[in-house]
Amino acid sequence: MPKRKQSKIITFEDLRISPEDPKLGKQLTLGTTVKVDDFIEPGSISDLRIKKYVGRLFFSVPVKLPCVNGFGSCKTDLCKIFKNKDVCKVLKEIGGNCECPFQPNVYKYYNGEPIQVPTAKGLGGLFAKGKYAIEWRIISPKGEELGCLSGEVKLNLNKQNVI
Repeated sequence: MPKRKQSKIITFEDLRISPEDPKLGKQLTLGTTVKVDDFIEPGSISDLRIKKYVGRLFFSVPVKLPCVNGFGSCKTDLCKIFKNKDVCKVLKEIGGNCECPFQPNVYKYYNGEPIQVPTAKGLGGLFAKGKYAIEWRIISPKGEELGCLSGEVKLNLNKQNVI
């Protein structure tokens, strides 16, 4: 696979997740500072990759989750995401616009609405809990990587998710 040309114009300078140990069926809040140095052009792609570690201890391997109904490891037109009602509301709150080209600026978002982590009861909860690797890349229409955010998170069961 040819290596993508990198032309970083999007920098995630700070990312906060609270609580640090999110639980299925509970809320979490996200906060971030994002620096956008140049316009994000129409045709840019959001490339989200989510992998769940399967196995035990030293023998766990990351398995890519498929894209199902817009959730999971999905590629999406970034400008369509900006037009989503909930996303647009947040963008307006932090001084952004809801369309492409997206304006350069430093955007800070720290006091937003909590996000509900889905509930997975019974066996579903046992499969959903665990360690995940998340990588989010923003790709220009020319195939250049504009920005990337990656990390790992561990989802735990809350007491109501136990069989």
